[in-house]
Amino acid sequence: MMVIDRRATIWIRPRLVGVAIMAGVLGVASQPARATISLSSVADATASEPNATSNFGTATTLEVKNQSATTNERKSYIRFSLSSVTQTIDAASVTFTLPSGTGGARTYTLYGLKDNATGNSWSETGITWNNAPANDTADGGTFTSDALLLSSVAFGAGGVTTVTFTDVAIKNFLNADTDDLVTFMLYRTNSNATVDTFNSREAASGGPLLSIEVPEPSTLSFAGLGAVGLLARRKRRLAGL
Repeated sequence: MMVIDRRATIWIRPRLVGVAIMAGVLGVASQPARATISLSSVADATASEPNATSNFGTATTLEVKNQSATTNERKSYIRFSLSSVTQTIDAASVTFTLPSGTGGARTYTLYGLKDNATGNSWSETGITWNNAPANDTADGGTFTSDALLLSSVAFGAGGVTTVTFTDVAIKNFLNADTDDLVTFMLYRTNSNATVDTFNSREAASGGPLLSIEVPEPSTLSFAGLGAVGLLARRKRRLAGL
C-alpha cells in the first residue's frame, strides 16, 4: 500500500505543477503589458459656415462654434494615419489643445467619419463647409448619418486648455477601420457667440494628438501569441462602419 500511495503522489504533483504553470501563462496573456503609440494628425481644417466656399487647411488653428438660429457654425475635420499600427488597439484617446482656454462652460463632441462615406478622401487644402463630408449644410448644427458620435466631454465655467476624449467607442471605431486613414469631426454642442480655437497641426506645438495602446510584442511572444497578433492586423478586421 505504501508503494501505491507514493506512486499516486508522484503522479499528482507534476500535473498540479503543470496546471499552475498554464494558469500563470494564461494570466499573463489575458492582461498583457501595453505600449503607447502617439500619432499627430496628417490633415486638418475648419469648415466655416459664414465662409462656405473658403478653405482653411493651412491655418494654424481649428475652430468650433455653435450659435443657434444663425449661419455662423464652425466644425473641424481631423485625419490620422494608422499605417504604422499593426495590432488590435486596446485603448485610445484624442487630445486637442486650446491655447487661450475655453473661458467658460463647454460641451464638446467628437464624431467619426464612416469608411464608406462620400467625401472620405477629403483634401486638407480643398475641404470647405459646402463639400465637407457628413456635414449637414441644411442644418449647420448637425451631421449626416455618415458620422458616428463617439464621445462627449463637458467642462464647467473654470475653463480648460486641453480637451481629451477617451470613450471606448473611439477604440472600436479605430479597430473597424479598413483603409489606414480615419477622420474625426470636432464640434461644440452648447450655443453661444464665441468661436473656440484649437491648435491645428500647422501650429508650432499642441496639434491634434491620437494616443493608442496596443499589446507589447514581447508579452505576446512570451505567451506564445505572436502569430495571433499578426492574424489580428487591422487590415483583417471586420469592415463595417
